Amino acid sequence: MSVQRASLSPPSVEVIPLNLEHDGQPQFEPSFFEPYRGFLPEPDAEETYPPFTGVEGPFCKPLDWAQDINDYFQTYLATVQQETKLPIRLYQPGRFGHNLWERSPNSNWHISAFDYITDEPRFKCMMLNDVIGCDTVTREELLCICRIMVKVLRYYKNHLVAPVMVLSFMGPRHGRILVAHHNGDSLVIGKSELFDFQHKNIDAFKTFAQWWCSSGVGNTMAK
Repeated sequence: MSVQRASLSPPSVEVIPLNLEHDGQPQFEPSFFEPYRGFLPEPDAEETYPPFTGVEGPFCKPLDWAQDINDYFQTYLATVQQETKLPIRLYQPGRFGHNLWERSPNSNWHISAFDYITDEPRFKCMMLNDVIGCDTVTREELLCICRIMVKVLRYYKNHLVAPVMVLSFMGPRHGRILVAHHNGDSLVIGKSELFDFQHKNIDAFKTFAQWWCSSGVGNTMAK
């Protein structure tokens, strides 16, 4: 049985709601990522989505449930790219050159794909977690965000801010959107609600696609 591990909530981390409309658009003025607002096609009707029983077993753990979401979502993004011609990229984790994973008895997570906005320190990734989703940001999510920021800011030395977006998939087939940046005093993380992917949730997949196809807004440069 999988147990939800305690999240880290140090004083230097501020978690705020990432409130979205029913169509996935933000109820606020985006600071660093502007979600795509154009047409998105329906998923391929012939693309199967694995049935969900909710019963854990040797091959049915939170990480496996996260993988189910990830696989269908990446297939859907291929459909989006084909029909909209959006420049969607899914880089393999090894290309980042940093340890965006952990595998131990107490922690098991990894990113499955990443992208970045060209010539800017804005980073997006898909993350798979071997945890049961809850309302708090997990240690694994926080560690992923911090590792990315450290690496990106080493490369973009003339920038002060390295915004990070994480599409975080976990058990029991749930996912959320995290948008993070450091404001000079605190790590600020915008956290969406948990989306239910136990069954083929087309609206949620479209919302995640809108955010994956985000463009950059806001200033990240040193002044």
